Amino acid sequence: MFTDRLTSLPNRDGLRRAGETGPESGALIVIGLYGLTGISDLHGAELGDAVLVEAARRLRTEVGGADVPARLGDSRFAVLTERGAVQAHLLASRLLNLLSAPYPAPGARARLSASAGLADVAEDADFDEVLRRAELALRATRHGGTAAVEWYDEAVEARLLRRSAIEQELPGAVGQNQLDLAYQPIVELGSGRPVGAEALLRWRHPTLGTVPPAEVVPIARELGVLPEIGRWVLHRACRQLSSWMREGRELFVSVNVSAAELAAPHFVAAVTSALETHLVPPSALVVEVAEPQLVAARQDTARHATFEDVVTNLAHLRAAGVRTAVDNFGIGPTSLSHLRVLPLDLLKIDRLVFAPEGQNGQAAAIIDVMVKLGGQLGIQVLAQGLETRADLEVARAAGCRLGQGYLLSQPVPPEHLEAYLDQHRHQRTGEF
Repeated sequence: MFTDRLTSLPNRDGLRRAGETGPESGALIVIGLYGLTGISDLHGAELGDAVLVEAARRLRTEVGGADVPARLGDSRFAVLTERGAVQAHLLASRLLNLLSAPYPAPGARARLSASAGLADVAEDADFDEVLRRAELALRATRHGGTAAVEWYDEAVEARLLRRSAIEQELPGAVGQNQLDLAYQPIVELGSGRPVGAEALLRWRHPTLGTVPPAEVVPIARELGVLPEIGRWVLHRACRQLSSWMREGRELFVSVNVSAAELAAPHFVAAVTSALETHLVPPSALVVEVAEPQLVAARQDTARHATFEDVVTNLAHLRAAGVRTAVDNFGIGPTSLSHLRVLPLDLLKIDRLVFAPEGQNGQAAAIIDVMVKLGGQLGIQVLAQGLETRADLEVARAAGCRLGQGYLLSQPVPPEHLEAYLDQHRHQRTGEF
């Protein structure tokens, strides 16, 4: 009743009994093993069971005599220990290394990855609550990669609850009209005249408030709803751009897409359809992708075809008259090599490149090189993330024609952008 049949370790009930009668202080370590399903699928359930038995043996031999190792079920183990926080963390790290080492078997060599969540055990603590907290901490490690060790605290739980709410409700956000776009002006630095705007996704959640794209996009990708949201962004931006053009406002709008979206077989057709639906000339739309995504796609050999598809679709977009851009440019390890293969019209140089604190001389030299190289390749350069007058002066001195950032304007609703455009339509040269 209190013992796991396969491994002979205490089961969940056995661990609970040990916790209720065990140490008044210490820690509970919960360990997740990953990759067991693949081993069983590839080599059979018998090898999967053998790996679990070996994992239990390693666990039993590594812990101390006063520690209680247990199997919670499936591929999840636990250790109840009287050790303090530092020693418990060190034990968790050793266990992860041990459990991640190869598992030799006849005709096979199995590998697992692992991560751990920890929670404090205090005097008179309810053990089920301690276990819940340790399992929440383990859940938090899935976003930090394998071999991660996470301690429970209230901030961890708050982040997980927020993420759970987003995961539950994001799939219905488009249908419930909860998405919106804000627009950040793109300005001609020589005259101060706005010439474009970047469309930035906002999710107006009824209880969480405004959820930014940095949270929305990764979760949408995991849930498989990013293509739906991407189509919504594309059509909403084109519809807004069409309205502005009918009012005589001359500007372009850029939309952000992920490398996966850009590589999709029907992406170019989807862009063309949106332009035709809203009667927008192709040259008024800019499709931009972040360089860090390109770096990840290119370095991951399993996704190499994705990078090739990105290059192909960028070329097709340009052939159709749509302009293309890479943002956050210059922070990746292979930035300059991308210029040789990517069909681009616009480079958005990240502020980390041209305005590192205390290195204005070097910053000016770096952006100067990029502007000159861009000119030789027929690519316009935009200084992204302008925050101070010093940033602006560095960008101007280097000959950077376009700029964007909070110094000029934060992202604003469409009606506020219209007011901004009207206010700066007759901007005098050099005036901000």
